[in-house]
Amino acid sequence: MTNKEFLFIFDAALSNPNGDPDTENKPRMDRATKTNLVSDTRLKRTIRDYLISKFDNEKNAQNDVFVRMMGEQKVSVEKRLMGVVVDYLQDRIKLEELKVKHSGLQIAFEKLRSVKDKDSGSSEEEGATKSKKRTEPFKGDDFELYHSFIKKDQELTVGIKTKELGEVNNELLTAIIKDTMIDSRFFGGAFAVGGFSKTVIGSIQVNTGYSLHPVELNPSNSIVTIMGDKEGQSGIGKKETLFYSLISHTGTINAKRGAIVNLSEEDLKQFREAIILSILDWRSDSKKNQYPRLYLEIDYKENEIYGRLGDLRNLINVTSNVDTDFSKVRSIKDVNIDFTELVTGLEKIKAKVQKIRIWNSLDGSCDKLETLLKERFEEQTIEQLTI
Repeated sequence: MTNKEFLFIFDAALSNPNGDPDTENKPRMDRATKTNLVSDTRLKRTIRDYLISKFDNEKNAQNDVFVRMMGEQKVSVEKRLMGVVVDYLQDRIKLEELKVKHSGLQIAFEKLRSVKDKDSGSSEEEGATKSKKRTEPFKGDDFELYHSFIKKDQELTVGIKTKELGEVNNELLTAIIKDTMIDSRFFGGAFAVGGFSKTVIGSIQVNTGYSLHPVELNPSNSIVTIMGDKEGQSGIGKKETLFYSLISHTGTINAKRGAIVNLSEEDLKQFREAIILSILDWRSDSKKNQYPRLYLEIDYKENEIYGRLGDLRNLINVTSNVDTDFSKVRSIKDVNIDFTELVTGLEKIKAKVQKIRIWNSLDGSCDKLETLLKERFEEQTIEQLTI
């Protein structure tokens, strides 16, 4: 796997791409430039929700999503983490398979077992005047061993508990992420709960999205009924929307970080599918009329770094076909997207590029980019994604 960067464009009409709780859930805005903002967290949540739905509908799915609701209930990070850990510990076959895949976990459990054996051998029997060594080692399974260290065992010193148990915790968390938790392999996470203390840096970093042009908020927002918690209780609220927004995110895929968390080529296929289809799959009332338009991924040659062209969005020029200030823009047909500067920039670093992957929507709004790329790059360099 090599370093990559990507560009993703989608649009929204008469909807709210990302509500801002600080402004009564109106679309997030950069007020100075009148551009619409979409946080990286919003896009990541959309990707996660798509993957949750997909994996939950698959029989024997190999992946799971860590940051998620369980049923209809919100779950704290600590409860979610401990639930996953207990699931592995109680399934001997599953745990043994995990230890075979990740030797560091096997070593950590052996250290923990040796501490328990040593502790058992040095304890005194009640009523004895002299210490009697117990020669038999601890015979419980890994779940019992782990649980005995988690509970408040006065025979263990704080130092021993912190060191050996902490090592098992971090090795177990690392192994689970590598084995199952695809969103943690993508985006990382900070785990500082329940005896776990580890920060996982994601292999995929997503930048805050913004519209490629000024946008107009819809002044005639609909009145909606908001149901209350108690029977017969309801209120009235506003459904805040904007007329039209062509939004773009950029991001990077780091090969070194990917290697640390075992990010695979199959994972990347899942990511490409999710970032594109999640926009179509997310159909709440505030997110309707949103469609993916383009995904572009630049795969660099080995040891080459991304970012030589800066933010790829700065190389895209969007103009209005209906006015000069975008105030009358209402759909994708009302704008023209010029990718000439972007392709010229890519051509300058052609020697560093291994592959260019591209997905276009069927409406043809971004076909010009693919045409330009095929004119200036060899055919084998361009890969058209069929998501």
